[in-house]
Amino acid sequence: MGWLRDYLWLNSSQLINGYNPFGMNSLSVYRWMFLFGHLVWELIETLAWAQERTLLANLIRWRDKSMALSIVQARLVGLAHFSVGYIFTYAAYLIASTSVKFG
Repeated sequence: MGWLRDYLWLNSSQLINGYNPFGMNSLSVYRWMFLFGHLVWELIETLAWAQERTLLANLIRWRDKSMALSIVQARLVGLAHFSVGYIFTYAAYLIASTSVKFG
């Protein structure tokens, strides 16, 4: 996992440089999405490390074995997340685009 962390830190410099007036352009949204993905990856890596290394995590154990979702179940969960995200995103777009006309 070290190579991905290094790659993410290397490509975050364009976003950090975006705070000056010459660094802002139409790609800033994608750079922010990249930085958010970087944050999520670091959180996952930290939680995975904490689960394996800390004493508190070893004291709290599940009594049952963890079971993975089937492919169909995982696709349904993904479809549900995508649909809910699409509805909220589209609602935010409609509110933002019509607030000037009607507000």
